[in-house]
Amino acid sequence: MPQQYALEEVFEMAMQLERNGEAFYIAAAKHARQDATKKLLLEMADWERRHEKLFQQMADSIDEDDRTEYVDHAGEAVAYVQSLVHGKVFQLHDEAMQSLAGQATMMMIFEMAIAMEKEAILFYLGVREMVPKGHDKIDEIIAEEMRHVRILSEQSPMD
Repeated sequence: MPQQYALEEVFEMAMQLERNGEAFYIAAAKHARQDATKKLLLEMADWERRHEKLFQQMADSIDEDDRTEYVDHAGEAVAYVQSLVHGKVFQLHDEAMQSLAGQATMMMIFEMAIAMEKEAILFYLGVREMVPKGHDKIDEIIAEEMRHVRILSEQSPMD
């Protein structure tokens, strides 16, 4: 039987994912040599900060009845999110942060950022299935994460 999560835990995982993203983009901006690249990376950090605040608002608005209820509307959503959390999503961030301490090129940084954004999309698709309401807000975040992938792909240096 897969581990189940309370809604508060789901939102805390989402907020941690956003905090990780923000920290990565701030650290990556310190490696940027071009002002435009630094500005983009800091803008990405700001977007991650806004996502965290949105998830906090969603967590704060949980009804008392939903607060203790464990949800798994799709039957597989909890197992899916669990595999992401205990698998690649958070480990990918750790690997990315370690590479920033080394000799990461901007191309490597953008590749890591794109990979983290894609993993976030997968995570939020699973989260969407677990929450009883707020799908429209999660859909907005998924759309924004998809836009991040596009922006990063278009701006990625070719070195």
